[in-house]
Amino acid sequence: MVTPIFSKVQVDMGKFYGRVSTRILLNVPQRELSYQAFGEKQELKNSIGLVLDETEMQSLLLFLRTELFEPYRDREDMHDEVGYLDEWWRMFTGISDSHVPMIRLPMNVIHDLAHRWPTELLYEQIVRVIRARNDRRFRKIVL
Repeated sequence: MVTPIFSKVQVDMGKFYGRVSTRILLNVPQRELSYQAFGEKQELKNSIGLVLDETEMQSLLLFLRTELFEPYRDREDMHDEVGYLDEWWRMFTGISDSHVPMIRLPMNVIHDLAHRWPTELLYEQIVRVIRARNDRRFRKIVL
């Protein structure tokens, strides 16, 4: 049996709730990772895309299994938090081609190392993939 994974992942980030400042998109079937920046009126200001190689995709696949995220669906208790994003917010959205419904999880809370959510682990791996490329287009971007 094949383990379901997310085929598309989106991480929205912003300074004011509801207004997206930046977005990271991962399209697994197309092996595309992109970063988008938006202006005050939500107009697209900048877009950078990468085509991922086999090694990069393999490093991400470990973090894309839908079963890792299901225990966090509709979860509200945050007893394992150690901090939160001050003045910023992040929202994870995962879409699967399998029977698993879309999932949206907030990423505003920082958890201790023993209780890290899969959203945090995936986000950190995406950032590692971007940084490992050493692409000059990403040098001035804070992730």
